Amino acid sequence: MLEITKISATDFDFDKIKTPTAYIKGKELFFDADKLPKGAKIRLREEGDRFKKFGGGEKKLKDFFIDIKVPQRVRDFLPLVVFNNQVLCIADIGISETVKIDEQTKNIIRIRLKNE
Repeated sequence: MLEITKISATDFDFDKIKTPTAYIKGKELFFDADKLPKGAKIRLREEGDRFKKFGGGEKKLKDFFIDIKVPQRVRDFLPLVVFNNQVLCIADIGISETVKIDEQTKNIIRIRLKNE
């Protein structure tokens, strides 16, 4: 199950991270809610999906999964936040450079994959 929570940046503890540009804590991912394009969806991967890695560079999602050694049996079951074929967030794995938290962030979305 995918749990999504919206929080204010004023409630977010930036002191616990080394840089204000991203936050990944265990199985939780945090990203800028205001950078999320209207029409973004949650779905599983599809042919043609691309991921703009945090820190730069863009790859086919399949190649990104291979690079970080995500087992093939898991790839089809990871929820994604996508806009068109641009992957913005991969549950349990990471966020795109496109939606990273920065100094202007006001609203944050937390995504957590829960096993139930």
